[in-house]
Amino acid sequence: MLSSGPRGIVLVGQSGSPDAIGAVTYVVRDAGGIPVPGSTIGIDFSHCPDLQIGGDVLSPNVHVNCAARTVWTVTDAAGTATFSIVGGGTGGTAGLVTRCASVTVDGVPLPSPIVSVFDLDGRNGVDAMDLCIFAADLFSGQYRQRCDYDADGDVDGIDLSLLARALFGGGSSTSGKACMP
Repeated sequence: MLSSGPRGIVLVGQSGSPDAIGAVTYVVRDAGGIPVPGSTIGIDFSHCPDLQIGGDVLSPNVHVNCAARTVWTVTDAAGTATFSIVGGGTGGTAGLVTRCASVTVDGVPLPSPIVSVFDLDGRNGVDAMDLCIFAADLFSGQYRQRCDYDADGDVDGIDLSLLARALFGGGSSTSGKACMP
């Protein structure tokens, strides 16, 4: 299978619908490069203790299993699935230092993405408190995956600009309803 996906996934807030800034696209193709419609893309967040996925599904054709901490969707006729995942941080000390999520396409593993989150405290959408948490992570001198919004392996000014876009863009003005297993 010649499937492809993003290097990173950013959990977003919502404002009636998931913030488009966090949209990810997966493309599923067979060994000959032909698109595979109807493939199931699953993302497992069960090994990500300092984040929570939203239980209120707002993206069309996206399904959440709160007990398993998974999100899944099915590819369209072109073998493509584009969606945003609502979620937030737990407000605790940063612990995401490795790639904690796993992705499968029809049960076949893909490379694990870097998982970051704009609503770092998981409350009141993306706000000034999240900016404060980001600043603490930025100046900690240690890599904090939860703030690596461009998934390039470091936290820097580019990540700050992406957080500012989420903060001032209005699409993450409220937090998602936390998943209750």
